[in-house]
Amino acid sequence: MTFHDDRLVWNEGPSASHTIDYGHVTMLRVDARRSSSPRLVAADRANRRWELVLRSSDVARAQATLDIVDTRLAAADAPPVVSLALPRALSLMTLVAALTIAQFPVALLGWIAVLLPAPSVTAAAGAASVGAAALIWRDHSVWMKDTQPWIALALMICGLGLIAVSVSNRRERAPRPALVSAFAGLLAVGATVAWRAMAFAGIDAIDLHYAALEWPSAAVLSLALAGSLALARWPPLRYASVPLATAGFVAVAIGSTSFLDRFAADPLLPPAASVTVTTLAVDARTEFAVPFEVRALRLSPDGVFVALGSENKDDETTIHAGRAGGPLTDFTADDAVFVDEGRLLLLERQRGATVLRVVDLRRENREVWSLRSPLSAVRLLFNRASNEWRLLGWNDGDIVSTAGTVDDHRVREERWKAPLDDIDDLDALSISRREVLVLETRRRSPLAGNGRFRQWLALVQPRLRAESRFWAVSKHGSLMFLNSRLDVRCRGARAGEEGTTCSAFDGTRTGFFAVAPVMRRSTVLASVAGHFYLRSDAGQGWVLGRWDDRLVLLRTARRQAIRVDETDGTRVDQLAIADKTLGAASWNGHESTIRLYSIE
Repeated sequence: MTFHDDRLVWNEGPSASHTIDYGHVTMLRVDARRSSSPRLVAADRANRRWELVLRSSDVARAQATLDIVDTRLAAADAPPVVSLALPRALSLMTLVAALTIAQFPVALLGWIAVLLPAPSVTAAAGAASVGAAALIWRDHSVWMKDTQPWIALALMICGLGLIAVSVSNRRERAPRPALVSAFAGLLAVGATVAWRAMAFAGIDAIDLHYAALEWPSAAVLSLALAGSLALARWPPLRYASVPLATAGFVAVAIGSTSFLDRFAADPLLPPAASVTVTTLAVDARTEFAVPFEVRALRLSPDGVFVALGSENKDDETTIHAGRAGGPLTDFTADDAVFVDEGRLLLLERQRGATVLRVVDLRRENREVWSLRSPLSAVRLLFNRASNEWRLLGWNDGDIVSTAGTVDDHRVREERWKAPLDDIDDLDALSISRREVLVLETRRRSPLAGNGRFRQWLALVQPRLRAESRFWAVSKHGSLMFLNSRLDVRCRGARAGEEGTTCSAFDGTRTGFFAVAPVMRRSTVLASVAGHFYLRSDAGQGWVLGRWDDRLVLLRTARRQAIRVDETDGTRVDQLAIADKTLGAASWNGHESTIRLYSIE
């Protein structure tokens, strides 16, 4: 070892030597412990360490030299204000909480902060945690019925703790500056990609809203980058953290329903009153099992008879009907509806035709009426009050309807010209005053423009956006009277004057409305938080759907919902409702259990 006026040269043999300025040396001392030979120990700012064994006679001379150069050495880094064990613990808690609510970018940042607890890294993880908590609270407003907001609260506490620790340790020198710089660069790249993806969706308020929901990383990574740059030593980088943080919270706001209600113009967006949910937790009055999976459930008006639908491996449907709890008779049919207590109307689709027949379950399943219609791919509509049936479908590109009453073989046929040549996007829903309500649904890519970046986005974002148009079709022509950019689904078409029940999902909530072609408008009925998947009409103003991963019966006109208690581990697969009876079917992999409940 050679000491110079401004530097230290450490020789490790003829092939290697290290020249270190005294300004970079943080430790230079003699270690003269009794348990080993005396050593000269040196360390620099990069935490590199060298040791040289001294002879006992050289210790005094080495110490005298160290006393001379001691004032020229760099000051040793002070220990962090807050022990690194705390940010590591908070980062680990952030990692677990983020994984629980599927916030994977935050989980990744938490894992990096555990391995590299530099202030700028922990600040990035903390800011990302705050942003993720804001996203969860934005999309989950019901605290007492959902665990995600509570997990988000823990994520918010961990995030604020990480930010506070990072600010306290902001003067600590990063152990690996190159890795910290590369980390900030990767955050910048990720945030840029997310914002470019949002920009490709367009500048329309609805498109921006959907893009903000589909790319939450735009908010999370912008806030993470802002947190990292806020502790940078170069002032321009610190100043850049302010617009970045603003952009992150703007992305959170764009995905909110408040933004949609304020800036979006869509006829199906007006908010409606929320729905009151009742959970049925009483004992069933009737319970029995059948050796097949129930795919459809129908109840007679008094709940005495049931009709159960099943499918074989070739997707062929069989209707099993009879007295609840008694022997069931099999019928080859695709759909069924009770005409009254005991009489069942069956629909069977055949090649190029449809067969209707009525069987009387009280008279040994005797067939009491039948009719064949040359109409295929039909929807069956039945009005129990007037005893009228109607088949609505397509024939040679035209909308065709055949109608009549049960027990009468006279048939009325009507035909309307389709509003478009391409009928694949059309769905004939219902008929009111000799006008047909038709829904046109088109799917389009949410990505505008061309280029390789757009092609790459198409691979990671395959979901198409919906555009829905309602047509009133009469003998005099077609009129498009309602156009929506939301994802619209219609079920429960009825032949009455009240219209057809439809739902519209805006990314956060589902609104229900009735559409009547005669009135040329929609009527808001109700709304629920989350996505309600409409499945079918349940009769008497009720619709069946799946909400929060549970089957629910919803009466939109009265804003009432009923579901069956599943605390015993039984998963309800089918629901049906009659005047004073609710039916539920559950499949355990071997047999289906049917339970009938009395309701008021």
